[in-house]
Amino acid sequence: TALLQTSAYKNVKFDIKNVGFSTRTSNALYRNGVYTVEELVRHTKKDIMKIKFFGKNSWNEIEKFLKEHDLQLADK
Repeated sequence: TALLQTSAYKNVKFDIKNVGFSTRTSNALYRNGVYTVEELVRHTKKDIMKIKFFGKNSWNEIEKFLKEHDLQLADK
């Protein structure tokens, strides 16, 4: 798989299942209507942490992804 440029995530609606999250993390997001990176960054950390079966490891995956791609979640 080719590596995607950081700026690509900001401009295109990349499917959550294609960015490298574990199956557990991507399935939890999907079950809660978060299908793309664009949709992910519209949520707050509080929103994400309320997701059923979403724990510390899943949060760590998302946090790492956001930092690596210079992205952040919504403030409110």
